[in-house]
Formats: sequence, structure tokens, C-alpha cells
Amino acid sequence: MSYINRRGKDRAYVQMVIRQQVSDLIAYHELHTTITKAKITQKRVEKLVTWAKAGTLSSRRFAARYLINTQKLTADQLLQHLFNEIAKATKDRHGGYTRVLKLGKRQGDATEMAVIQFVDKIGNYKIKSPTNSAKKSQVTTTIVPKAPTV
Repeated sequence: MSYINRRGKDRAYVQMVIRQQVSDLIAYHELHTTITKAKITQKRVEKLVTWAKAGTLSSRRFAARYLINTQKLTADQLLQHLFNEIAKATKDRHGGYTRVLKLGKRQGDATEMAVIQFVDKIGNYKIKSPTNSAKKSQVTTTIVPKAPTV
């Protein structure tokens, strides 16, 4: 990622910010950020969606390297959401899965802001909680201590 305009930031910081933004975009389907970060995030998300559409084990492992936990979903849930909902919603599209819309300048420091979002409508990820019937069907085993033998 030497092509990134880091502006005095070290490489690990830039990579962490981009990974966080990629994960947030997959979780929330929309992200407000600066134009520079949005363009970098867009490149990474486009590659991830292309790999998700392939659906192979190697593409799943490659995508898992870039996703991290967010406040809403864990990295495993993000991976499932990427490969199940997002890949299915974009199956007819051959690229251009996201768009960057300019919002204007930020009031505090006049930085150009943008919103990055998916072009296609994508359903929200539903967190599956165990139901009562699933709890009842689980068999619990208890270990009874044996009496000492003399």
C-alpha cells in the first residue's frame, strides 16, 4: 500500500483504519468519511465483493484476513454477510459495486467529506439467537461422582 497518501501516518495505522472502514461498510452498508479514505476503501471493498462472488474456500480465507470486529457484528458474521447477502445482491453486476458521493467540506477543518455506499439494495444481517425449542433440544449431561471403592 505504498501508493496511499499517508500524510505523516505510519503504515500500520493506515492499514488499520482501512480495515476498520471496510468492515464498517460491510456491516452498515454506508460510511461517512473523507474522500481520500473513501477512495481507498472503495478499492478494497470492490476486491472483497469480487472474491465473495467467486465463493471459493481460498477467496473466503483471503477475505477473512481483511475483516475485523465492529460494534454491530463480529468478523465471522461479517464474512457470512459478505458471502451470503452481498454476493447474492451483486451477482448480476460486473464491478462497480460501490459509489462515492461527495458531501462538501467538513465545518471544523474544511476537509472534503464523502459517503461511500453499495449501489444495490442489500438486506440487513439478522443475528440468529437460540430459540426456546433449540434450548430444550440440547441434551445436558451431568457427571455423577463415583463412590470411593474400598
